[in-house]
Amino acid sequence: MTRTELLQKLKGKRKEIADREGVELFMVFSNKTLEETVKAMPATLADLALVKGWGKTKVARYGADMLEIVNGNSEVSPPLINGGETSENMPVAIFSVSEFLEVVNVTLSRLGIARIRGEISEMRHRGTVVYFTLKDTTGTEANMKCVLWASKYEREYGYLEDGMEVVVDAWPEVYAKFGAFNVRVEKVEPVGAGALQKAFEALKKKLEAKGYFSAARKRSLPHIIQRIGIITSEKGEAINDFLKNIGVFGFEIILCDVRVEGDRAEESIVMAFHEFNSRRPDLDVLCLIRGGGGLENLKAFNTERVAEAVVGSRIPVLTGIGHEGDVTIASLSSDADFSTPTKVADAIRRGREELLRAVEKESDTLVLCMGDVLRETSRAFDVFEERIQRI
Repeated sequence: MTRTELLQKLKGKRKEIADREGVELFMVFSNKTLEETVKAMPATLADLALVKGWGKTKVARYGADMLEIVNGNSEVSPPLINGGETSENMPVAIFSVSEFLEVVNVTLSRLGIARIRGEISEMRHRGTVVYFTLKDTTGTEANMKCVLWASKYEREYGYLEDGMEVVVDAWPEVYAKFGAFNVRVEKVEPVGAGALQKAFEALKKKLEAKGYFSAARKRSLPHIIQRIGIITSEKGEAINDFLKNIGVFGFEIILCDVRVEGDRAEESIVMAFHEFNSRRPDLDVLCLIRGGGGLENLKAFNTERVAEAVVGSRIPVLTGIGHEGDVTIASLSSDADFSTPTKVADAIRRGREELLRAVEKESDTLVLCMGDVLRETSRAFDVFEERIQRI
């Protein structure tokens, strides 16, 4: 395949991408960029990042597809990228320091976000950034430099301190100015009862100041509850306890199966609230329930995103999370909180029983009143009939 033919293939791929994304050809790649790509014959994504007209975003989005075409052209030998020489002793391009660090960062970015566990040490503030070291807790002498934006730290992680064990979600990168490796932290999760308690207290204070727990904000429950949305695990004991105690009043119960523990629990719960509010706005109440556990087990219910989902729900929310004495951010934010899933079911059942008793009592009163009315009417009719007969 000639270079001209290769260029035409790349242009064909560009058109395919443009049609798929509904944009003009030049918004994907200019002709000049494709010509430079053919000229450079990149063998890897790192090579591709050095071609004029490419960048990290385009390498990530289109690099693999384009390289498949380029590397499929067996008649053209790709250049070396290691700064050495070809087998014919032809010299190759030499990287500048900044160019090489950019290649390294492009390569590292392909790893995506990593989850890393360790102990915080040497935390310090410097301008708009908070730096800390994450030390290995498995007995190995290893540590890693971490960078966290000060605004994120102040907004979400002010409770962090040296000696606290955490799991961080972070991007690996090399800081171009000094060539130093570090990770850019996006999220921090405390590990262990002490750290989790500090995180809980910090978030509780923050949300209390925002009015999430205010009685004035909480909505009254409907007098008649018929349609109930349940957010919990279909395999947990919570749903069994709830159904066992709800009674036999013909409730319409819709279960949304979610994770109630683990890394995906928070997202799962938030999505359930979104689904119910967008697709079943006719529900009378939502019940967020799960069985008991320690702070580690309940941490999905102690996050700001779940609290926002509870407060933002257009459908009133009842919670029954954990055992007697367990308190979570979600339960503090709900419209009505009960100590266990069973107590939630009991409250709804009792409400229906009280309503039926009230209806029955009013029915009896109505029957008695109607009896009195009929008797009085009958007497009046008799009197009227006697008067008519005398005339």
